[in-house]
Amino acid sequence: AAFVPARAVAHTRSGTIITQHVTAQFGSPQWPLSEQQHQEKARGCLVFAGIGDTDEALAAAIAALAASDDAVAGLVASGIMG
Repeated sequence: AAFVPARAVAHTRSGTIITQHVTAQFGSPQWPLSEQQHQEKARGCLVFAGIGDTDEALAAAIAALAASDDAVAGLVASGIMG
């Protein structure tokens, strides 16, 4: 997404202006998430969607996709999809 370059500006109550130039968005190829951060983000999205208890089954189903003859059947078998 084209959210950069950007500039963040904060005006404090004391009148100070703090400016930060943003050249890469967190999670972008220029500033990638670690594996742990990626997993935490995915869990947060699943919790928000009301299916937070599916993260391990979903991760296993995704890991098996490349070797699967039928990706949809694999996801359905995991319990992620109906």
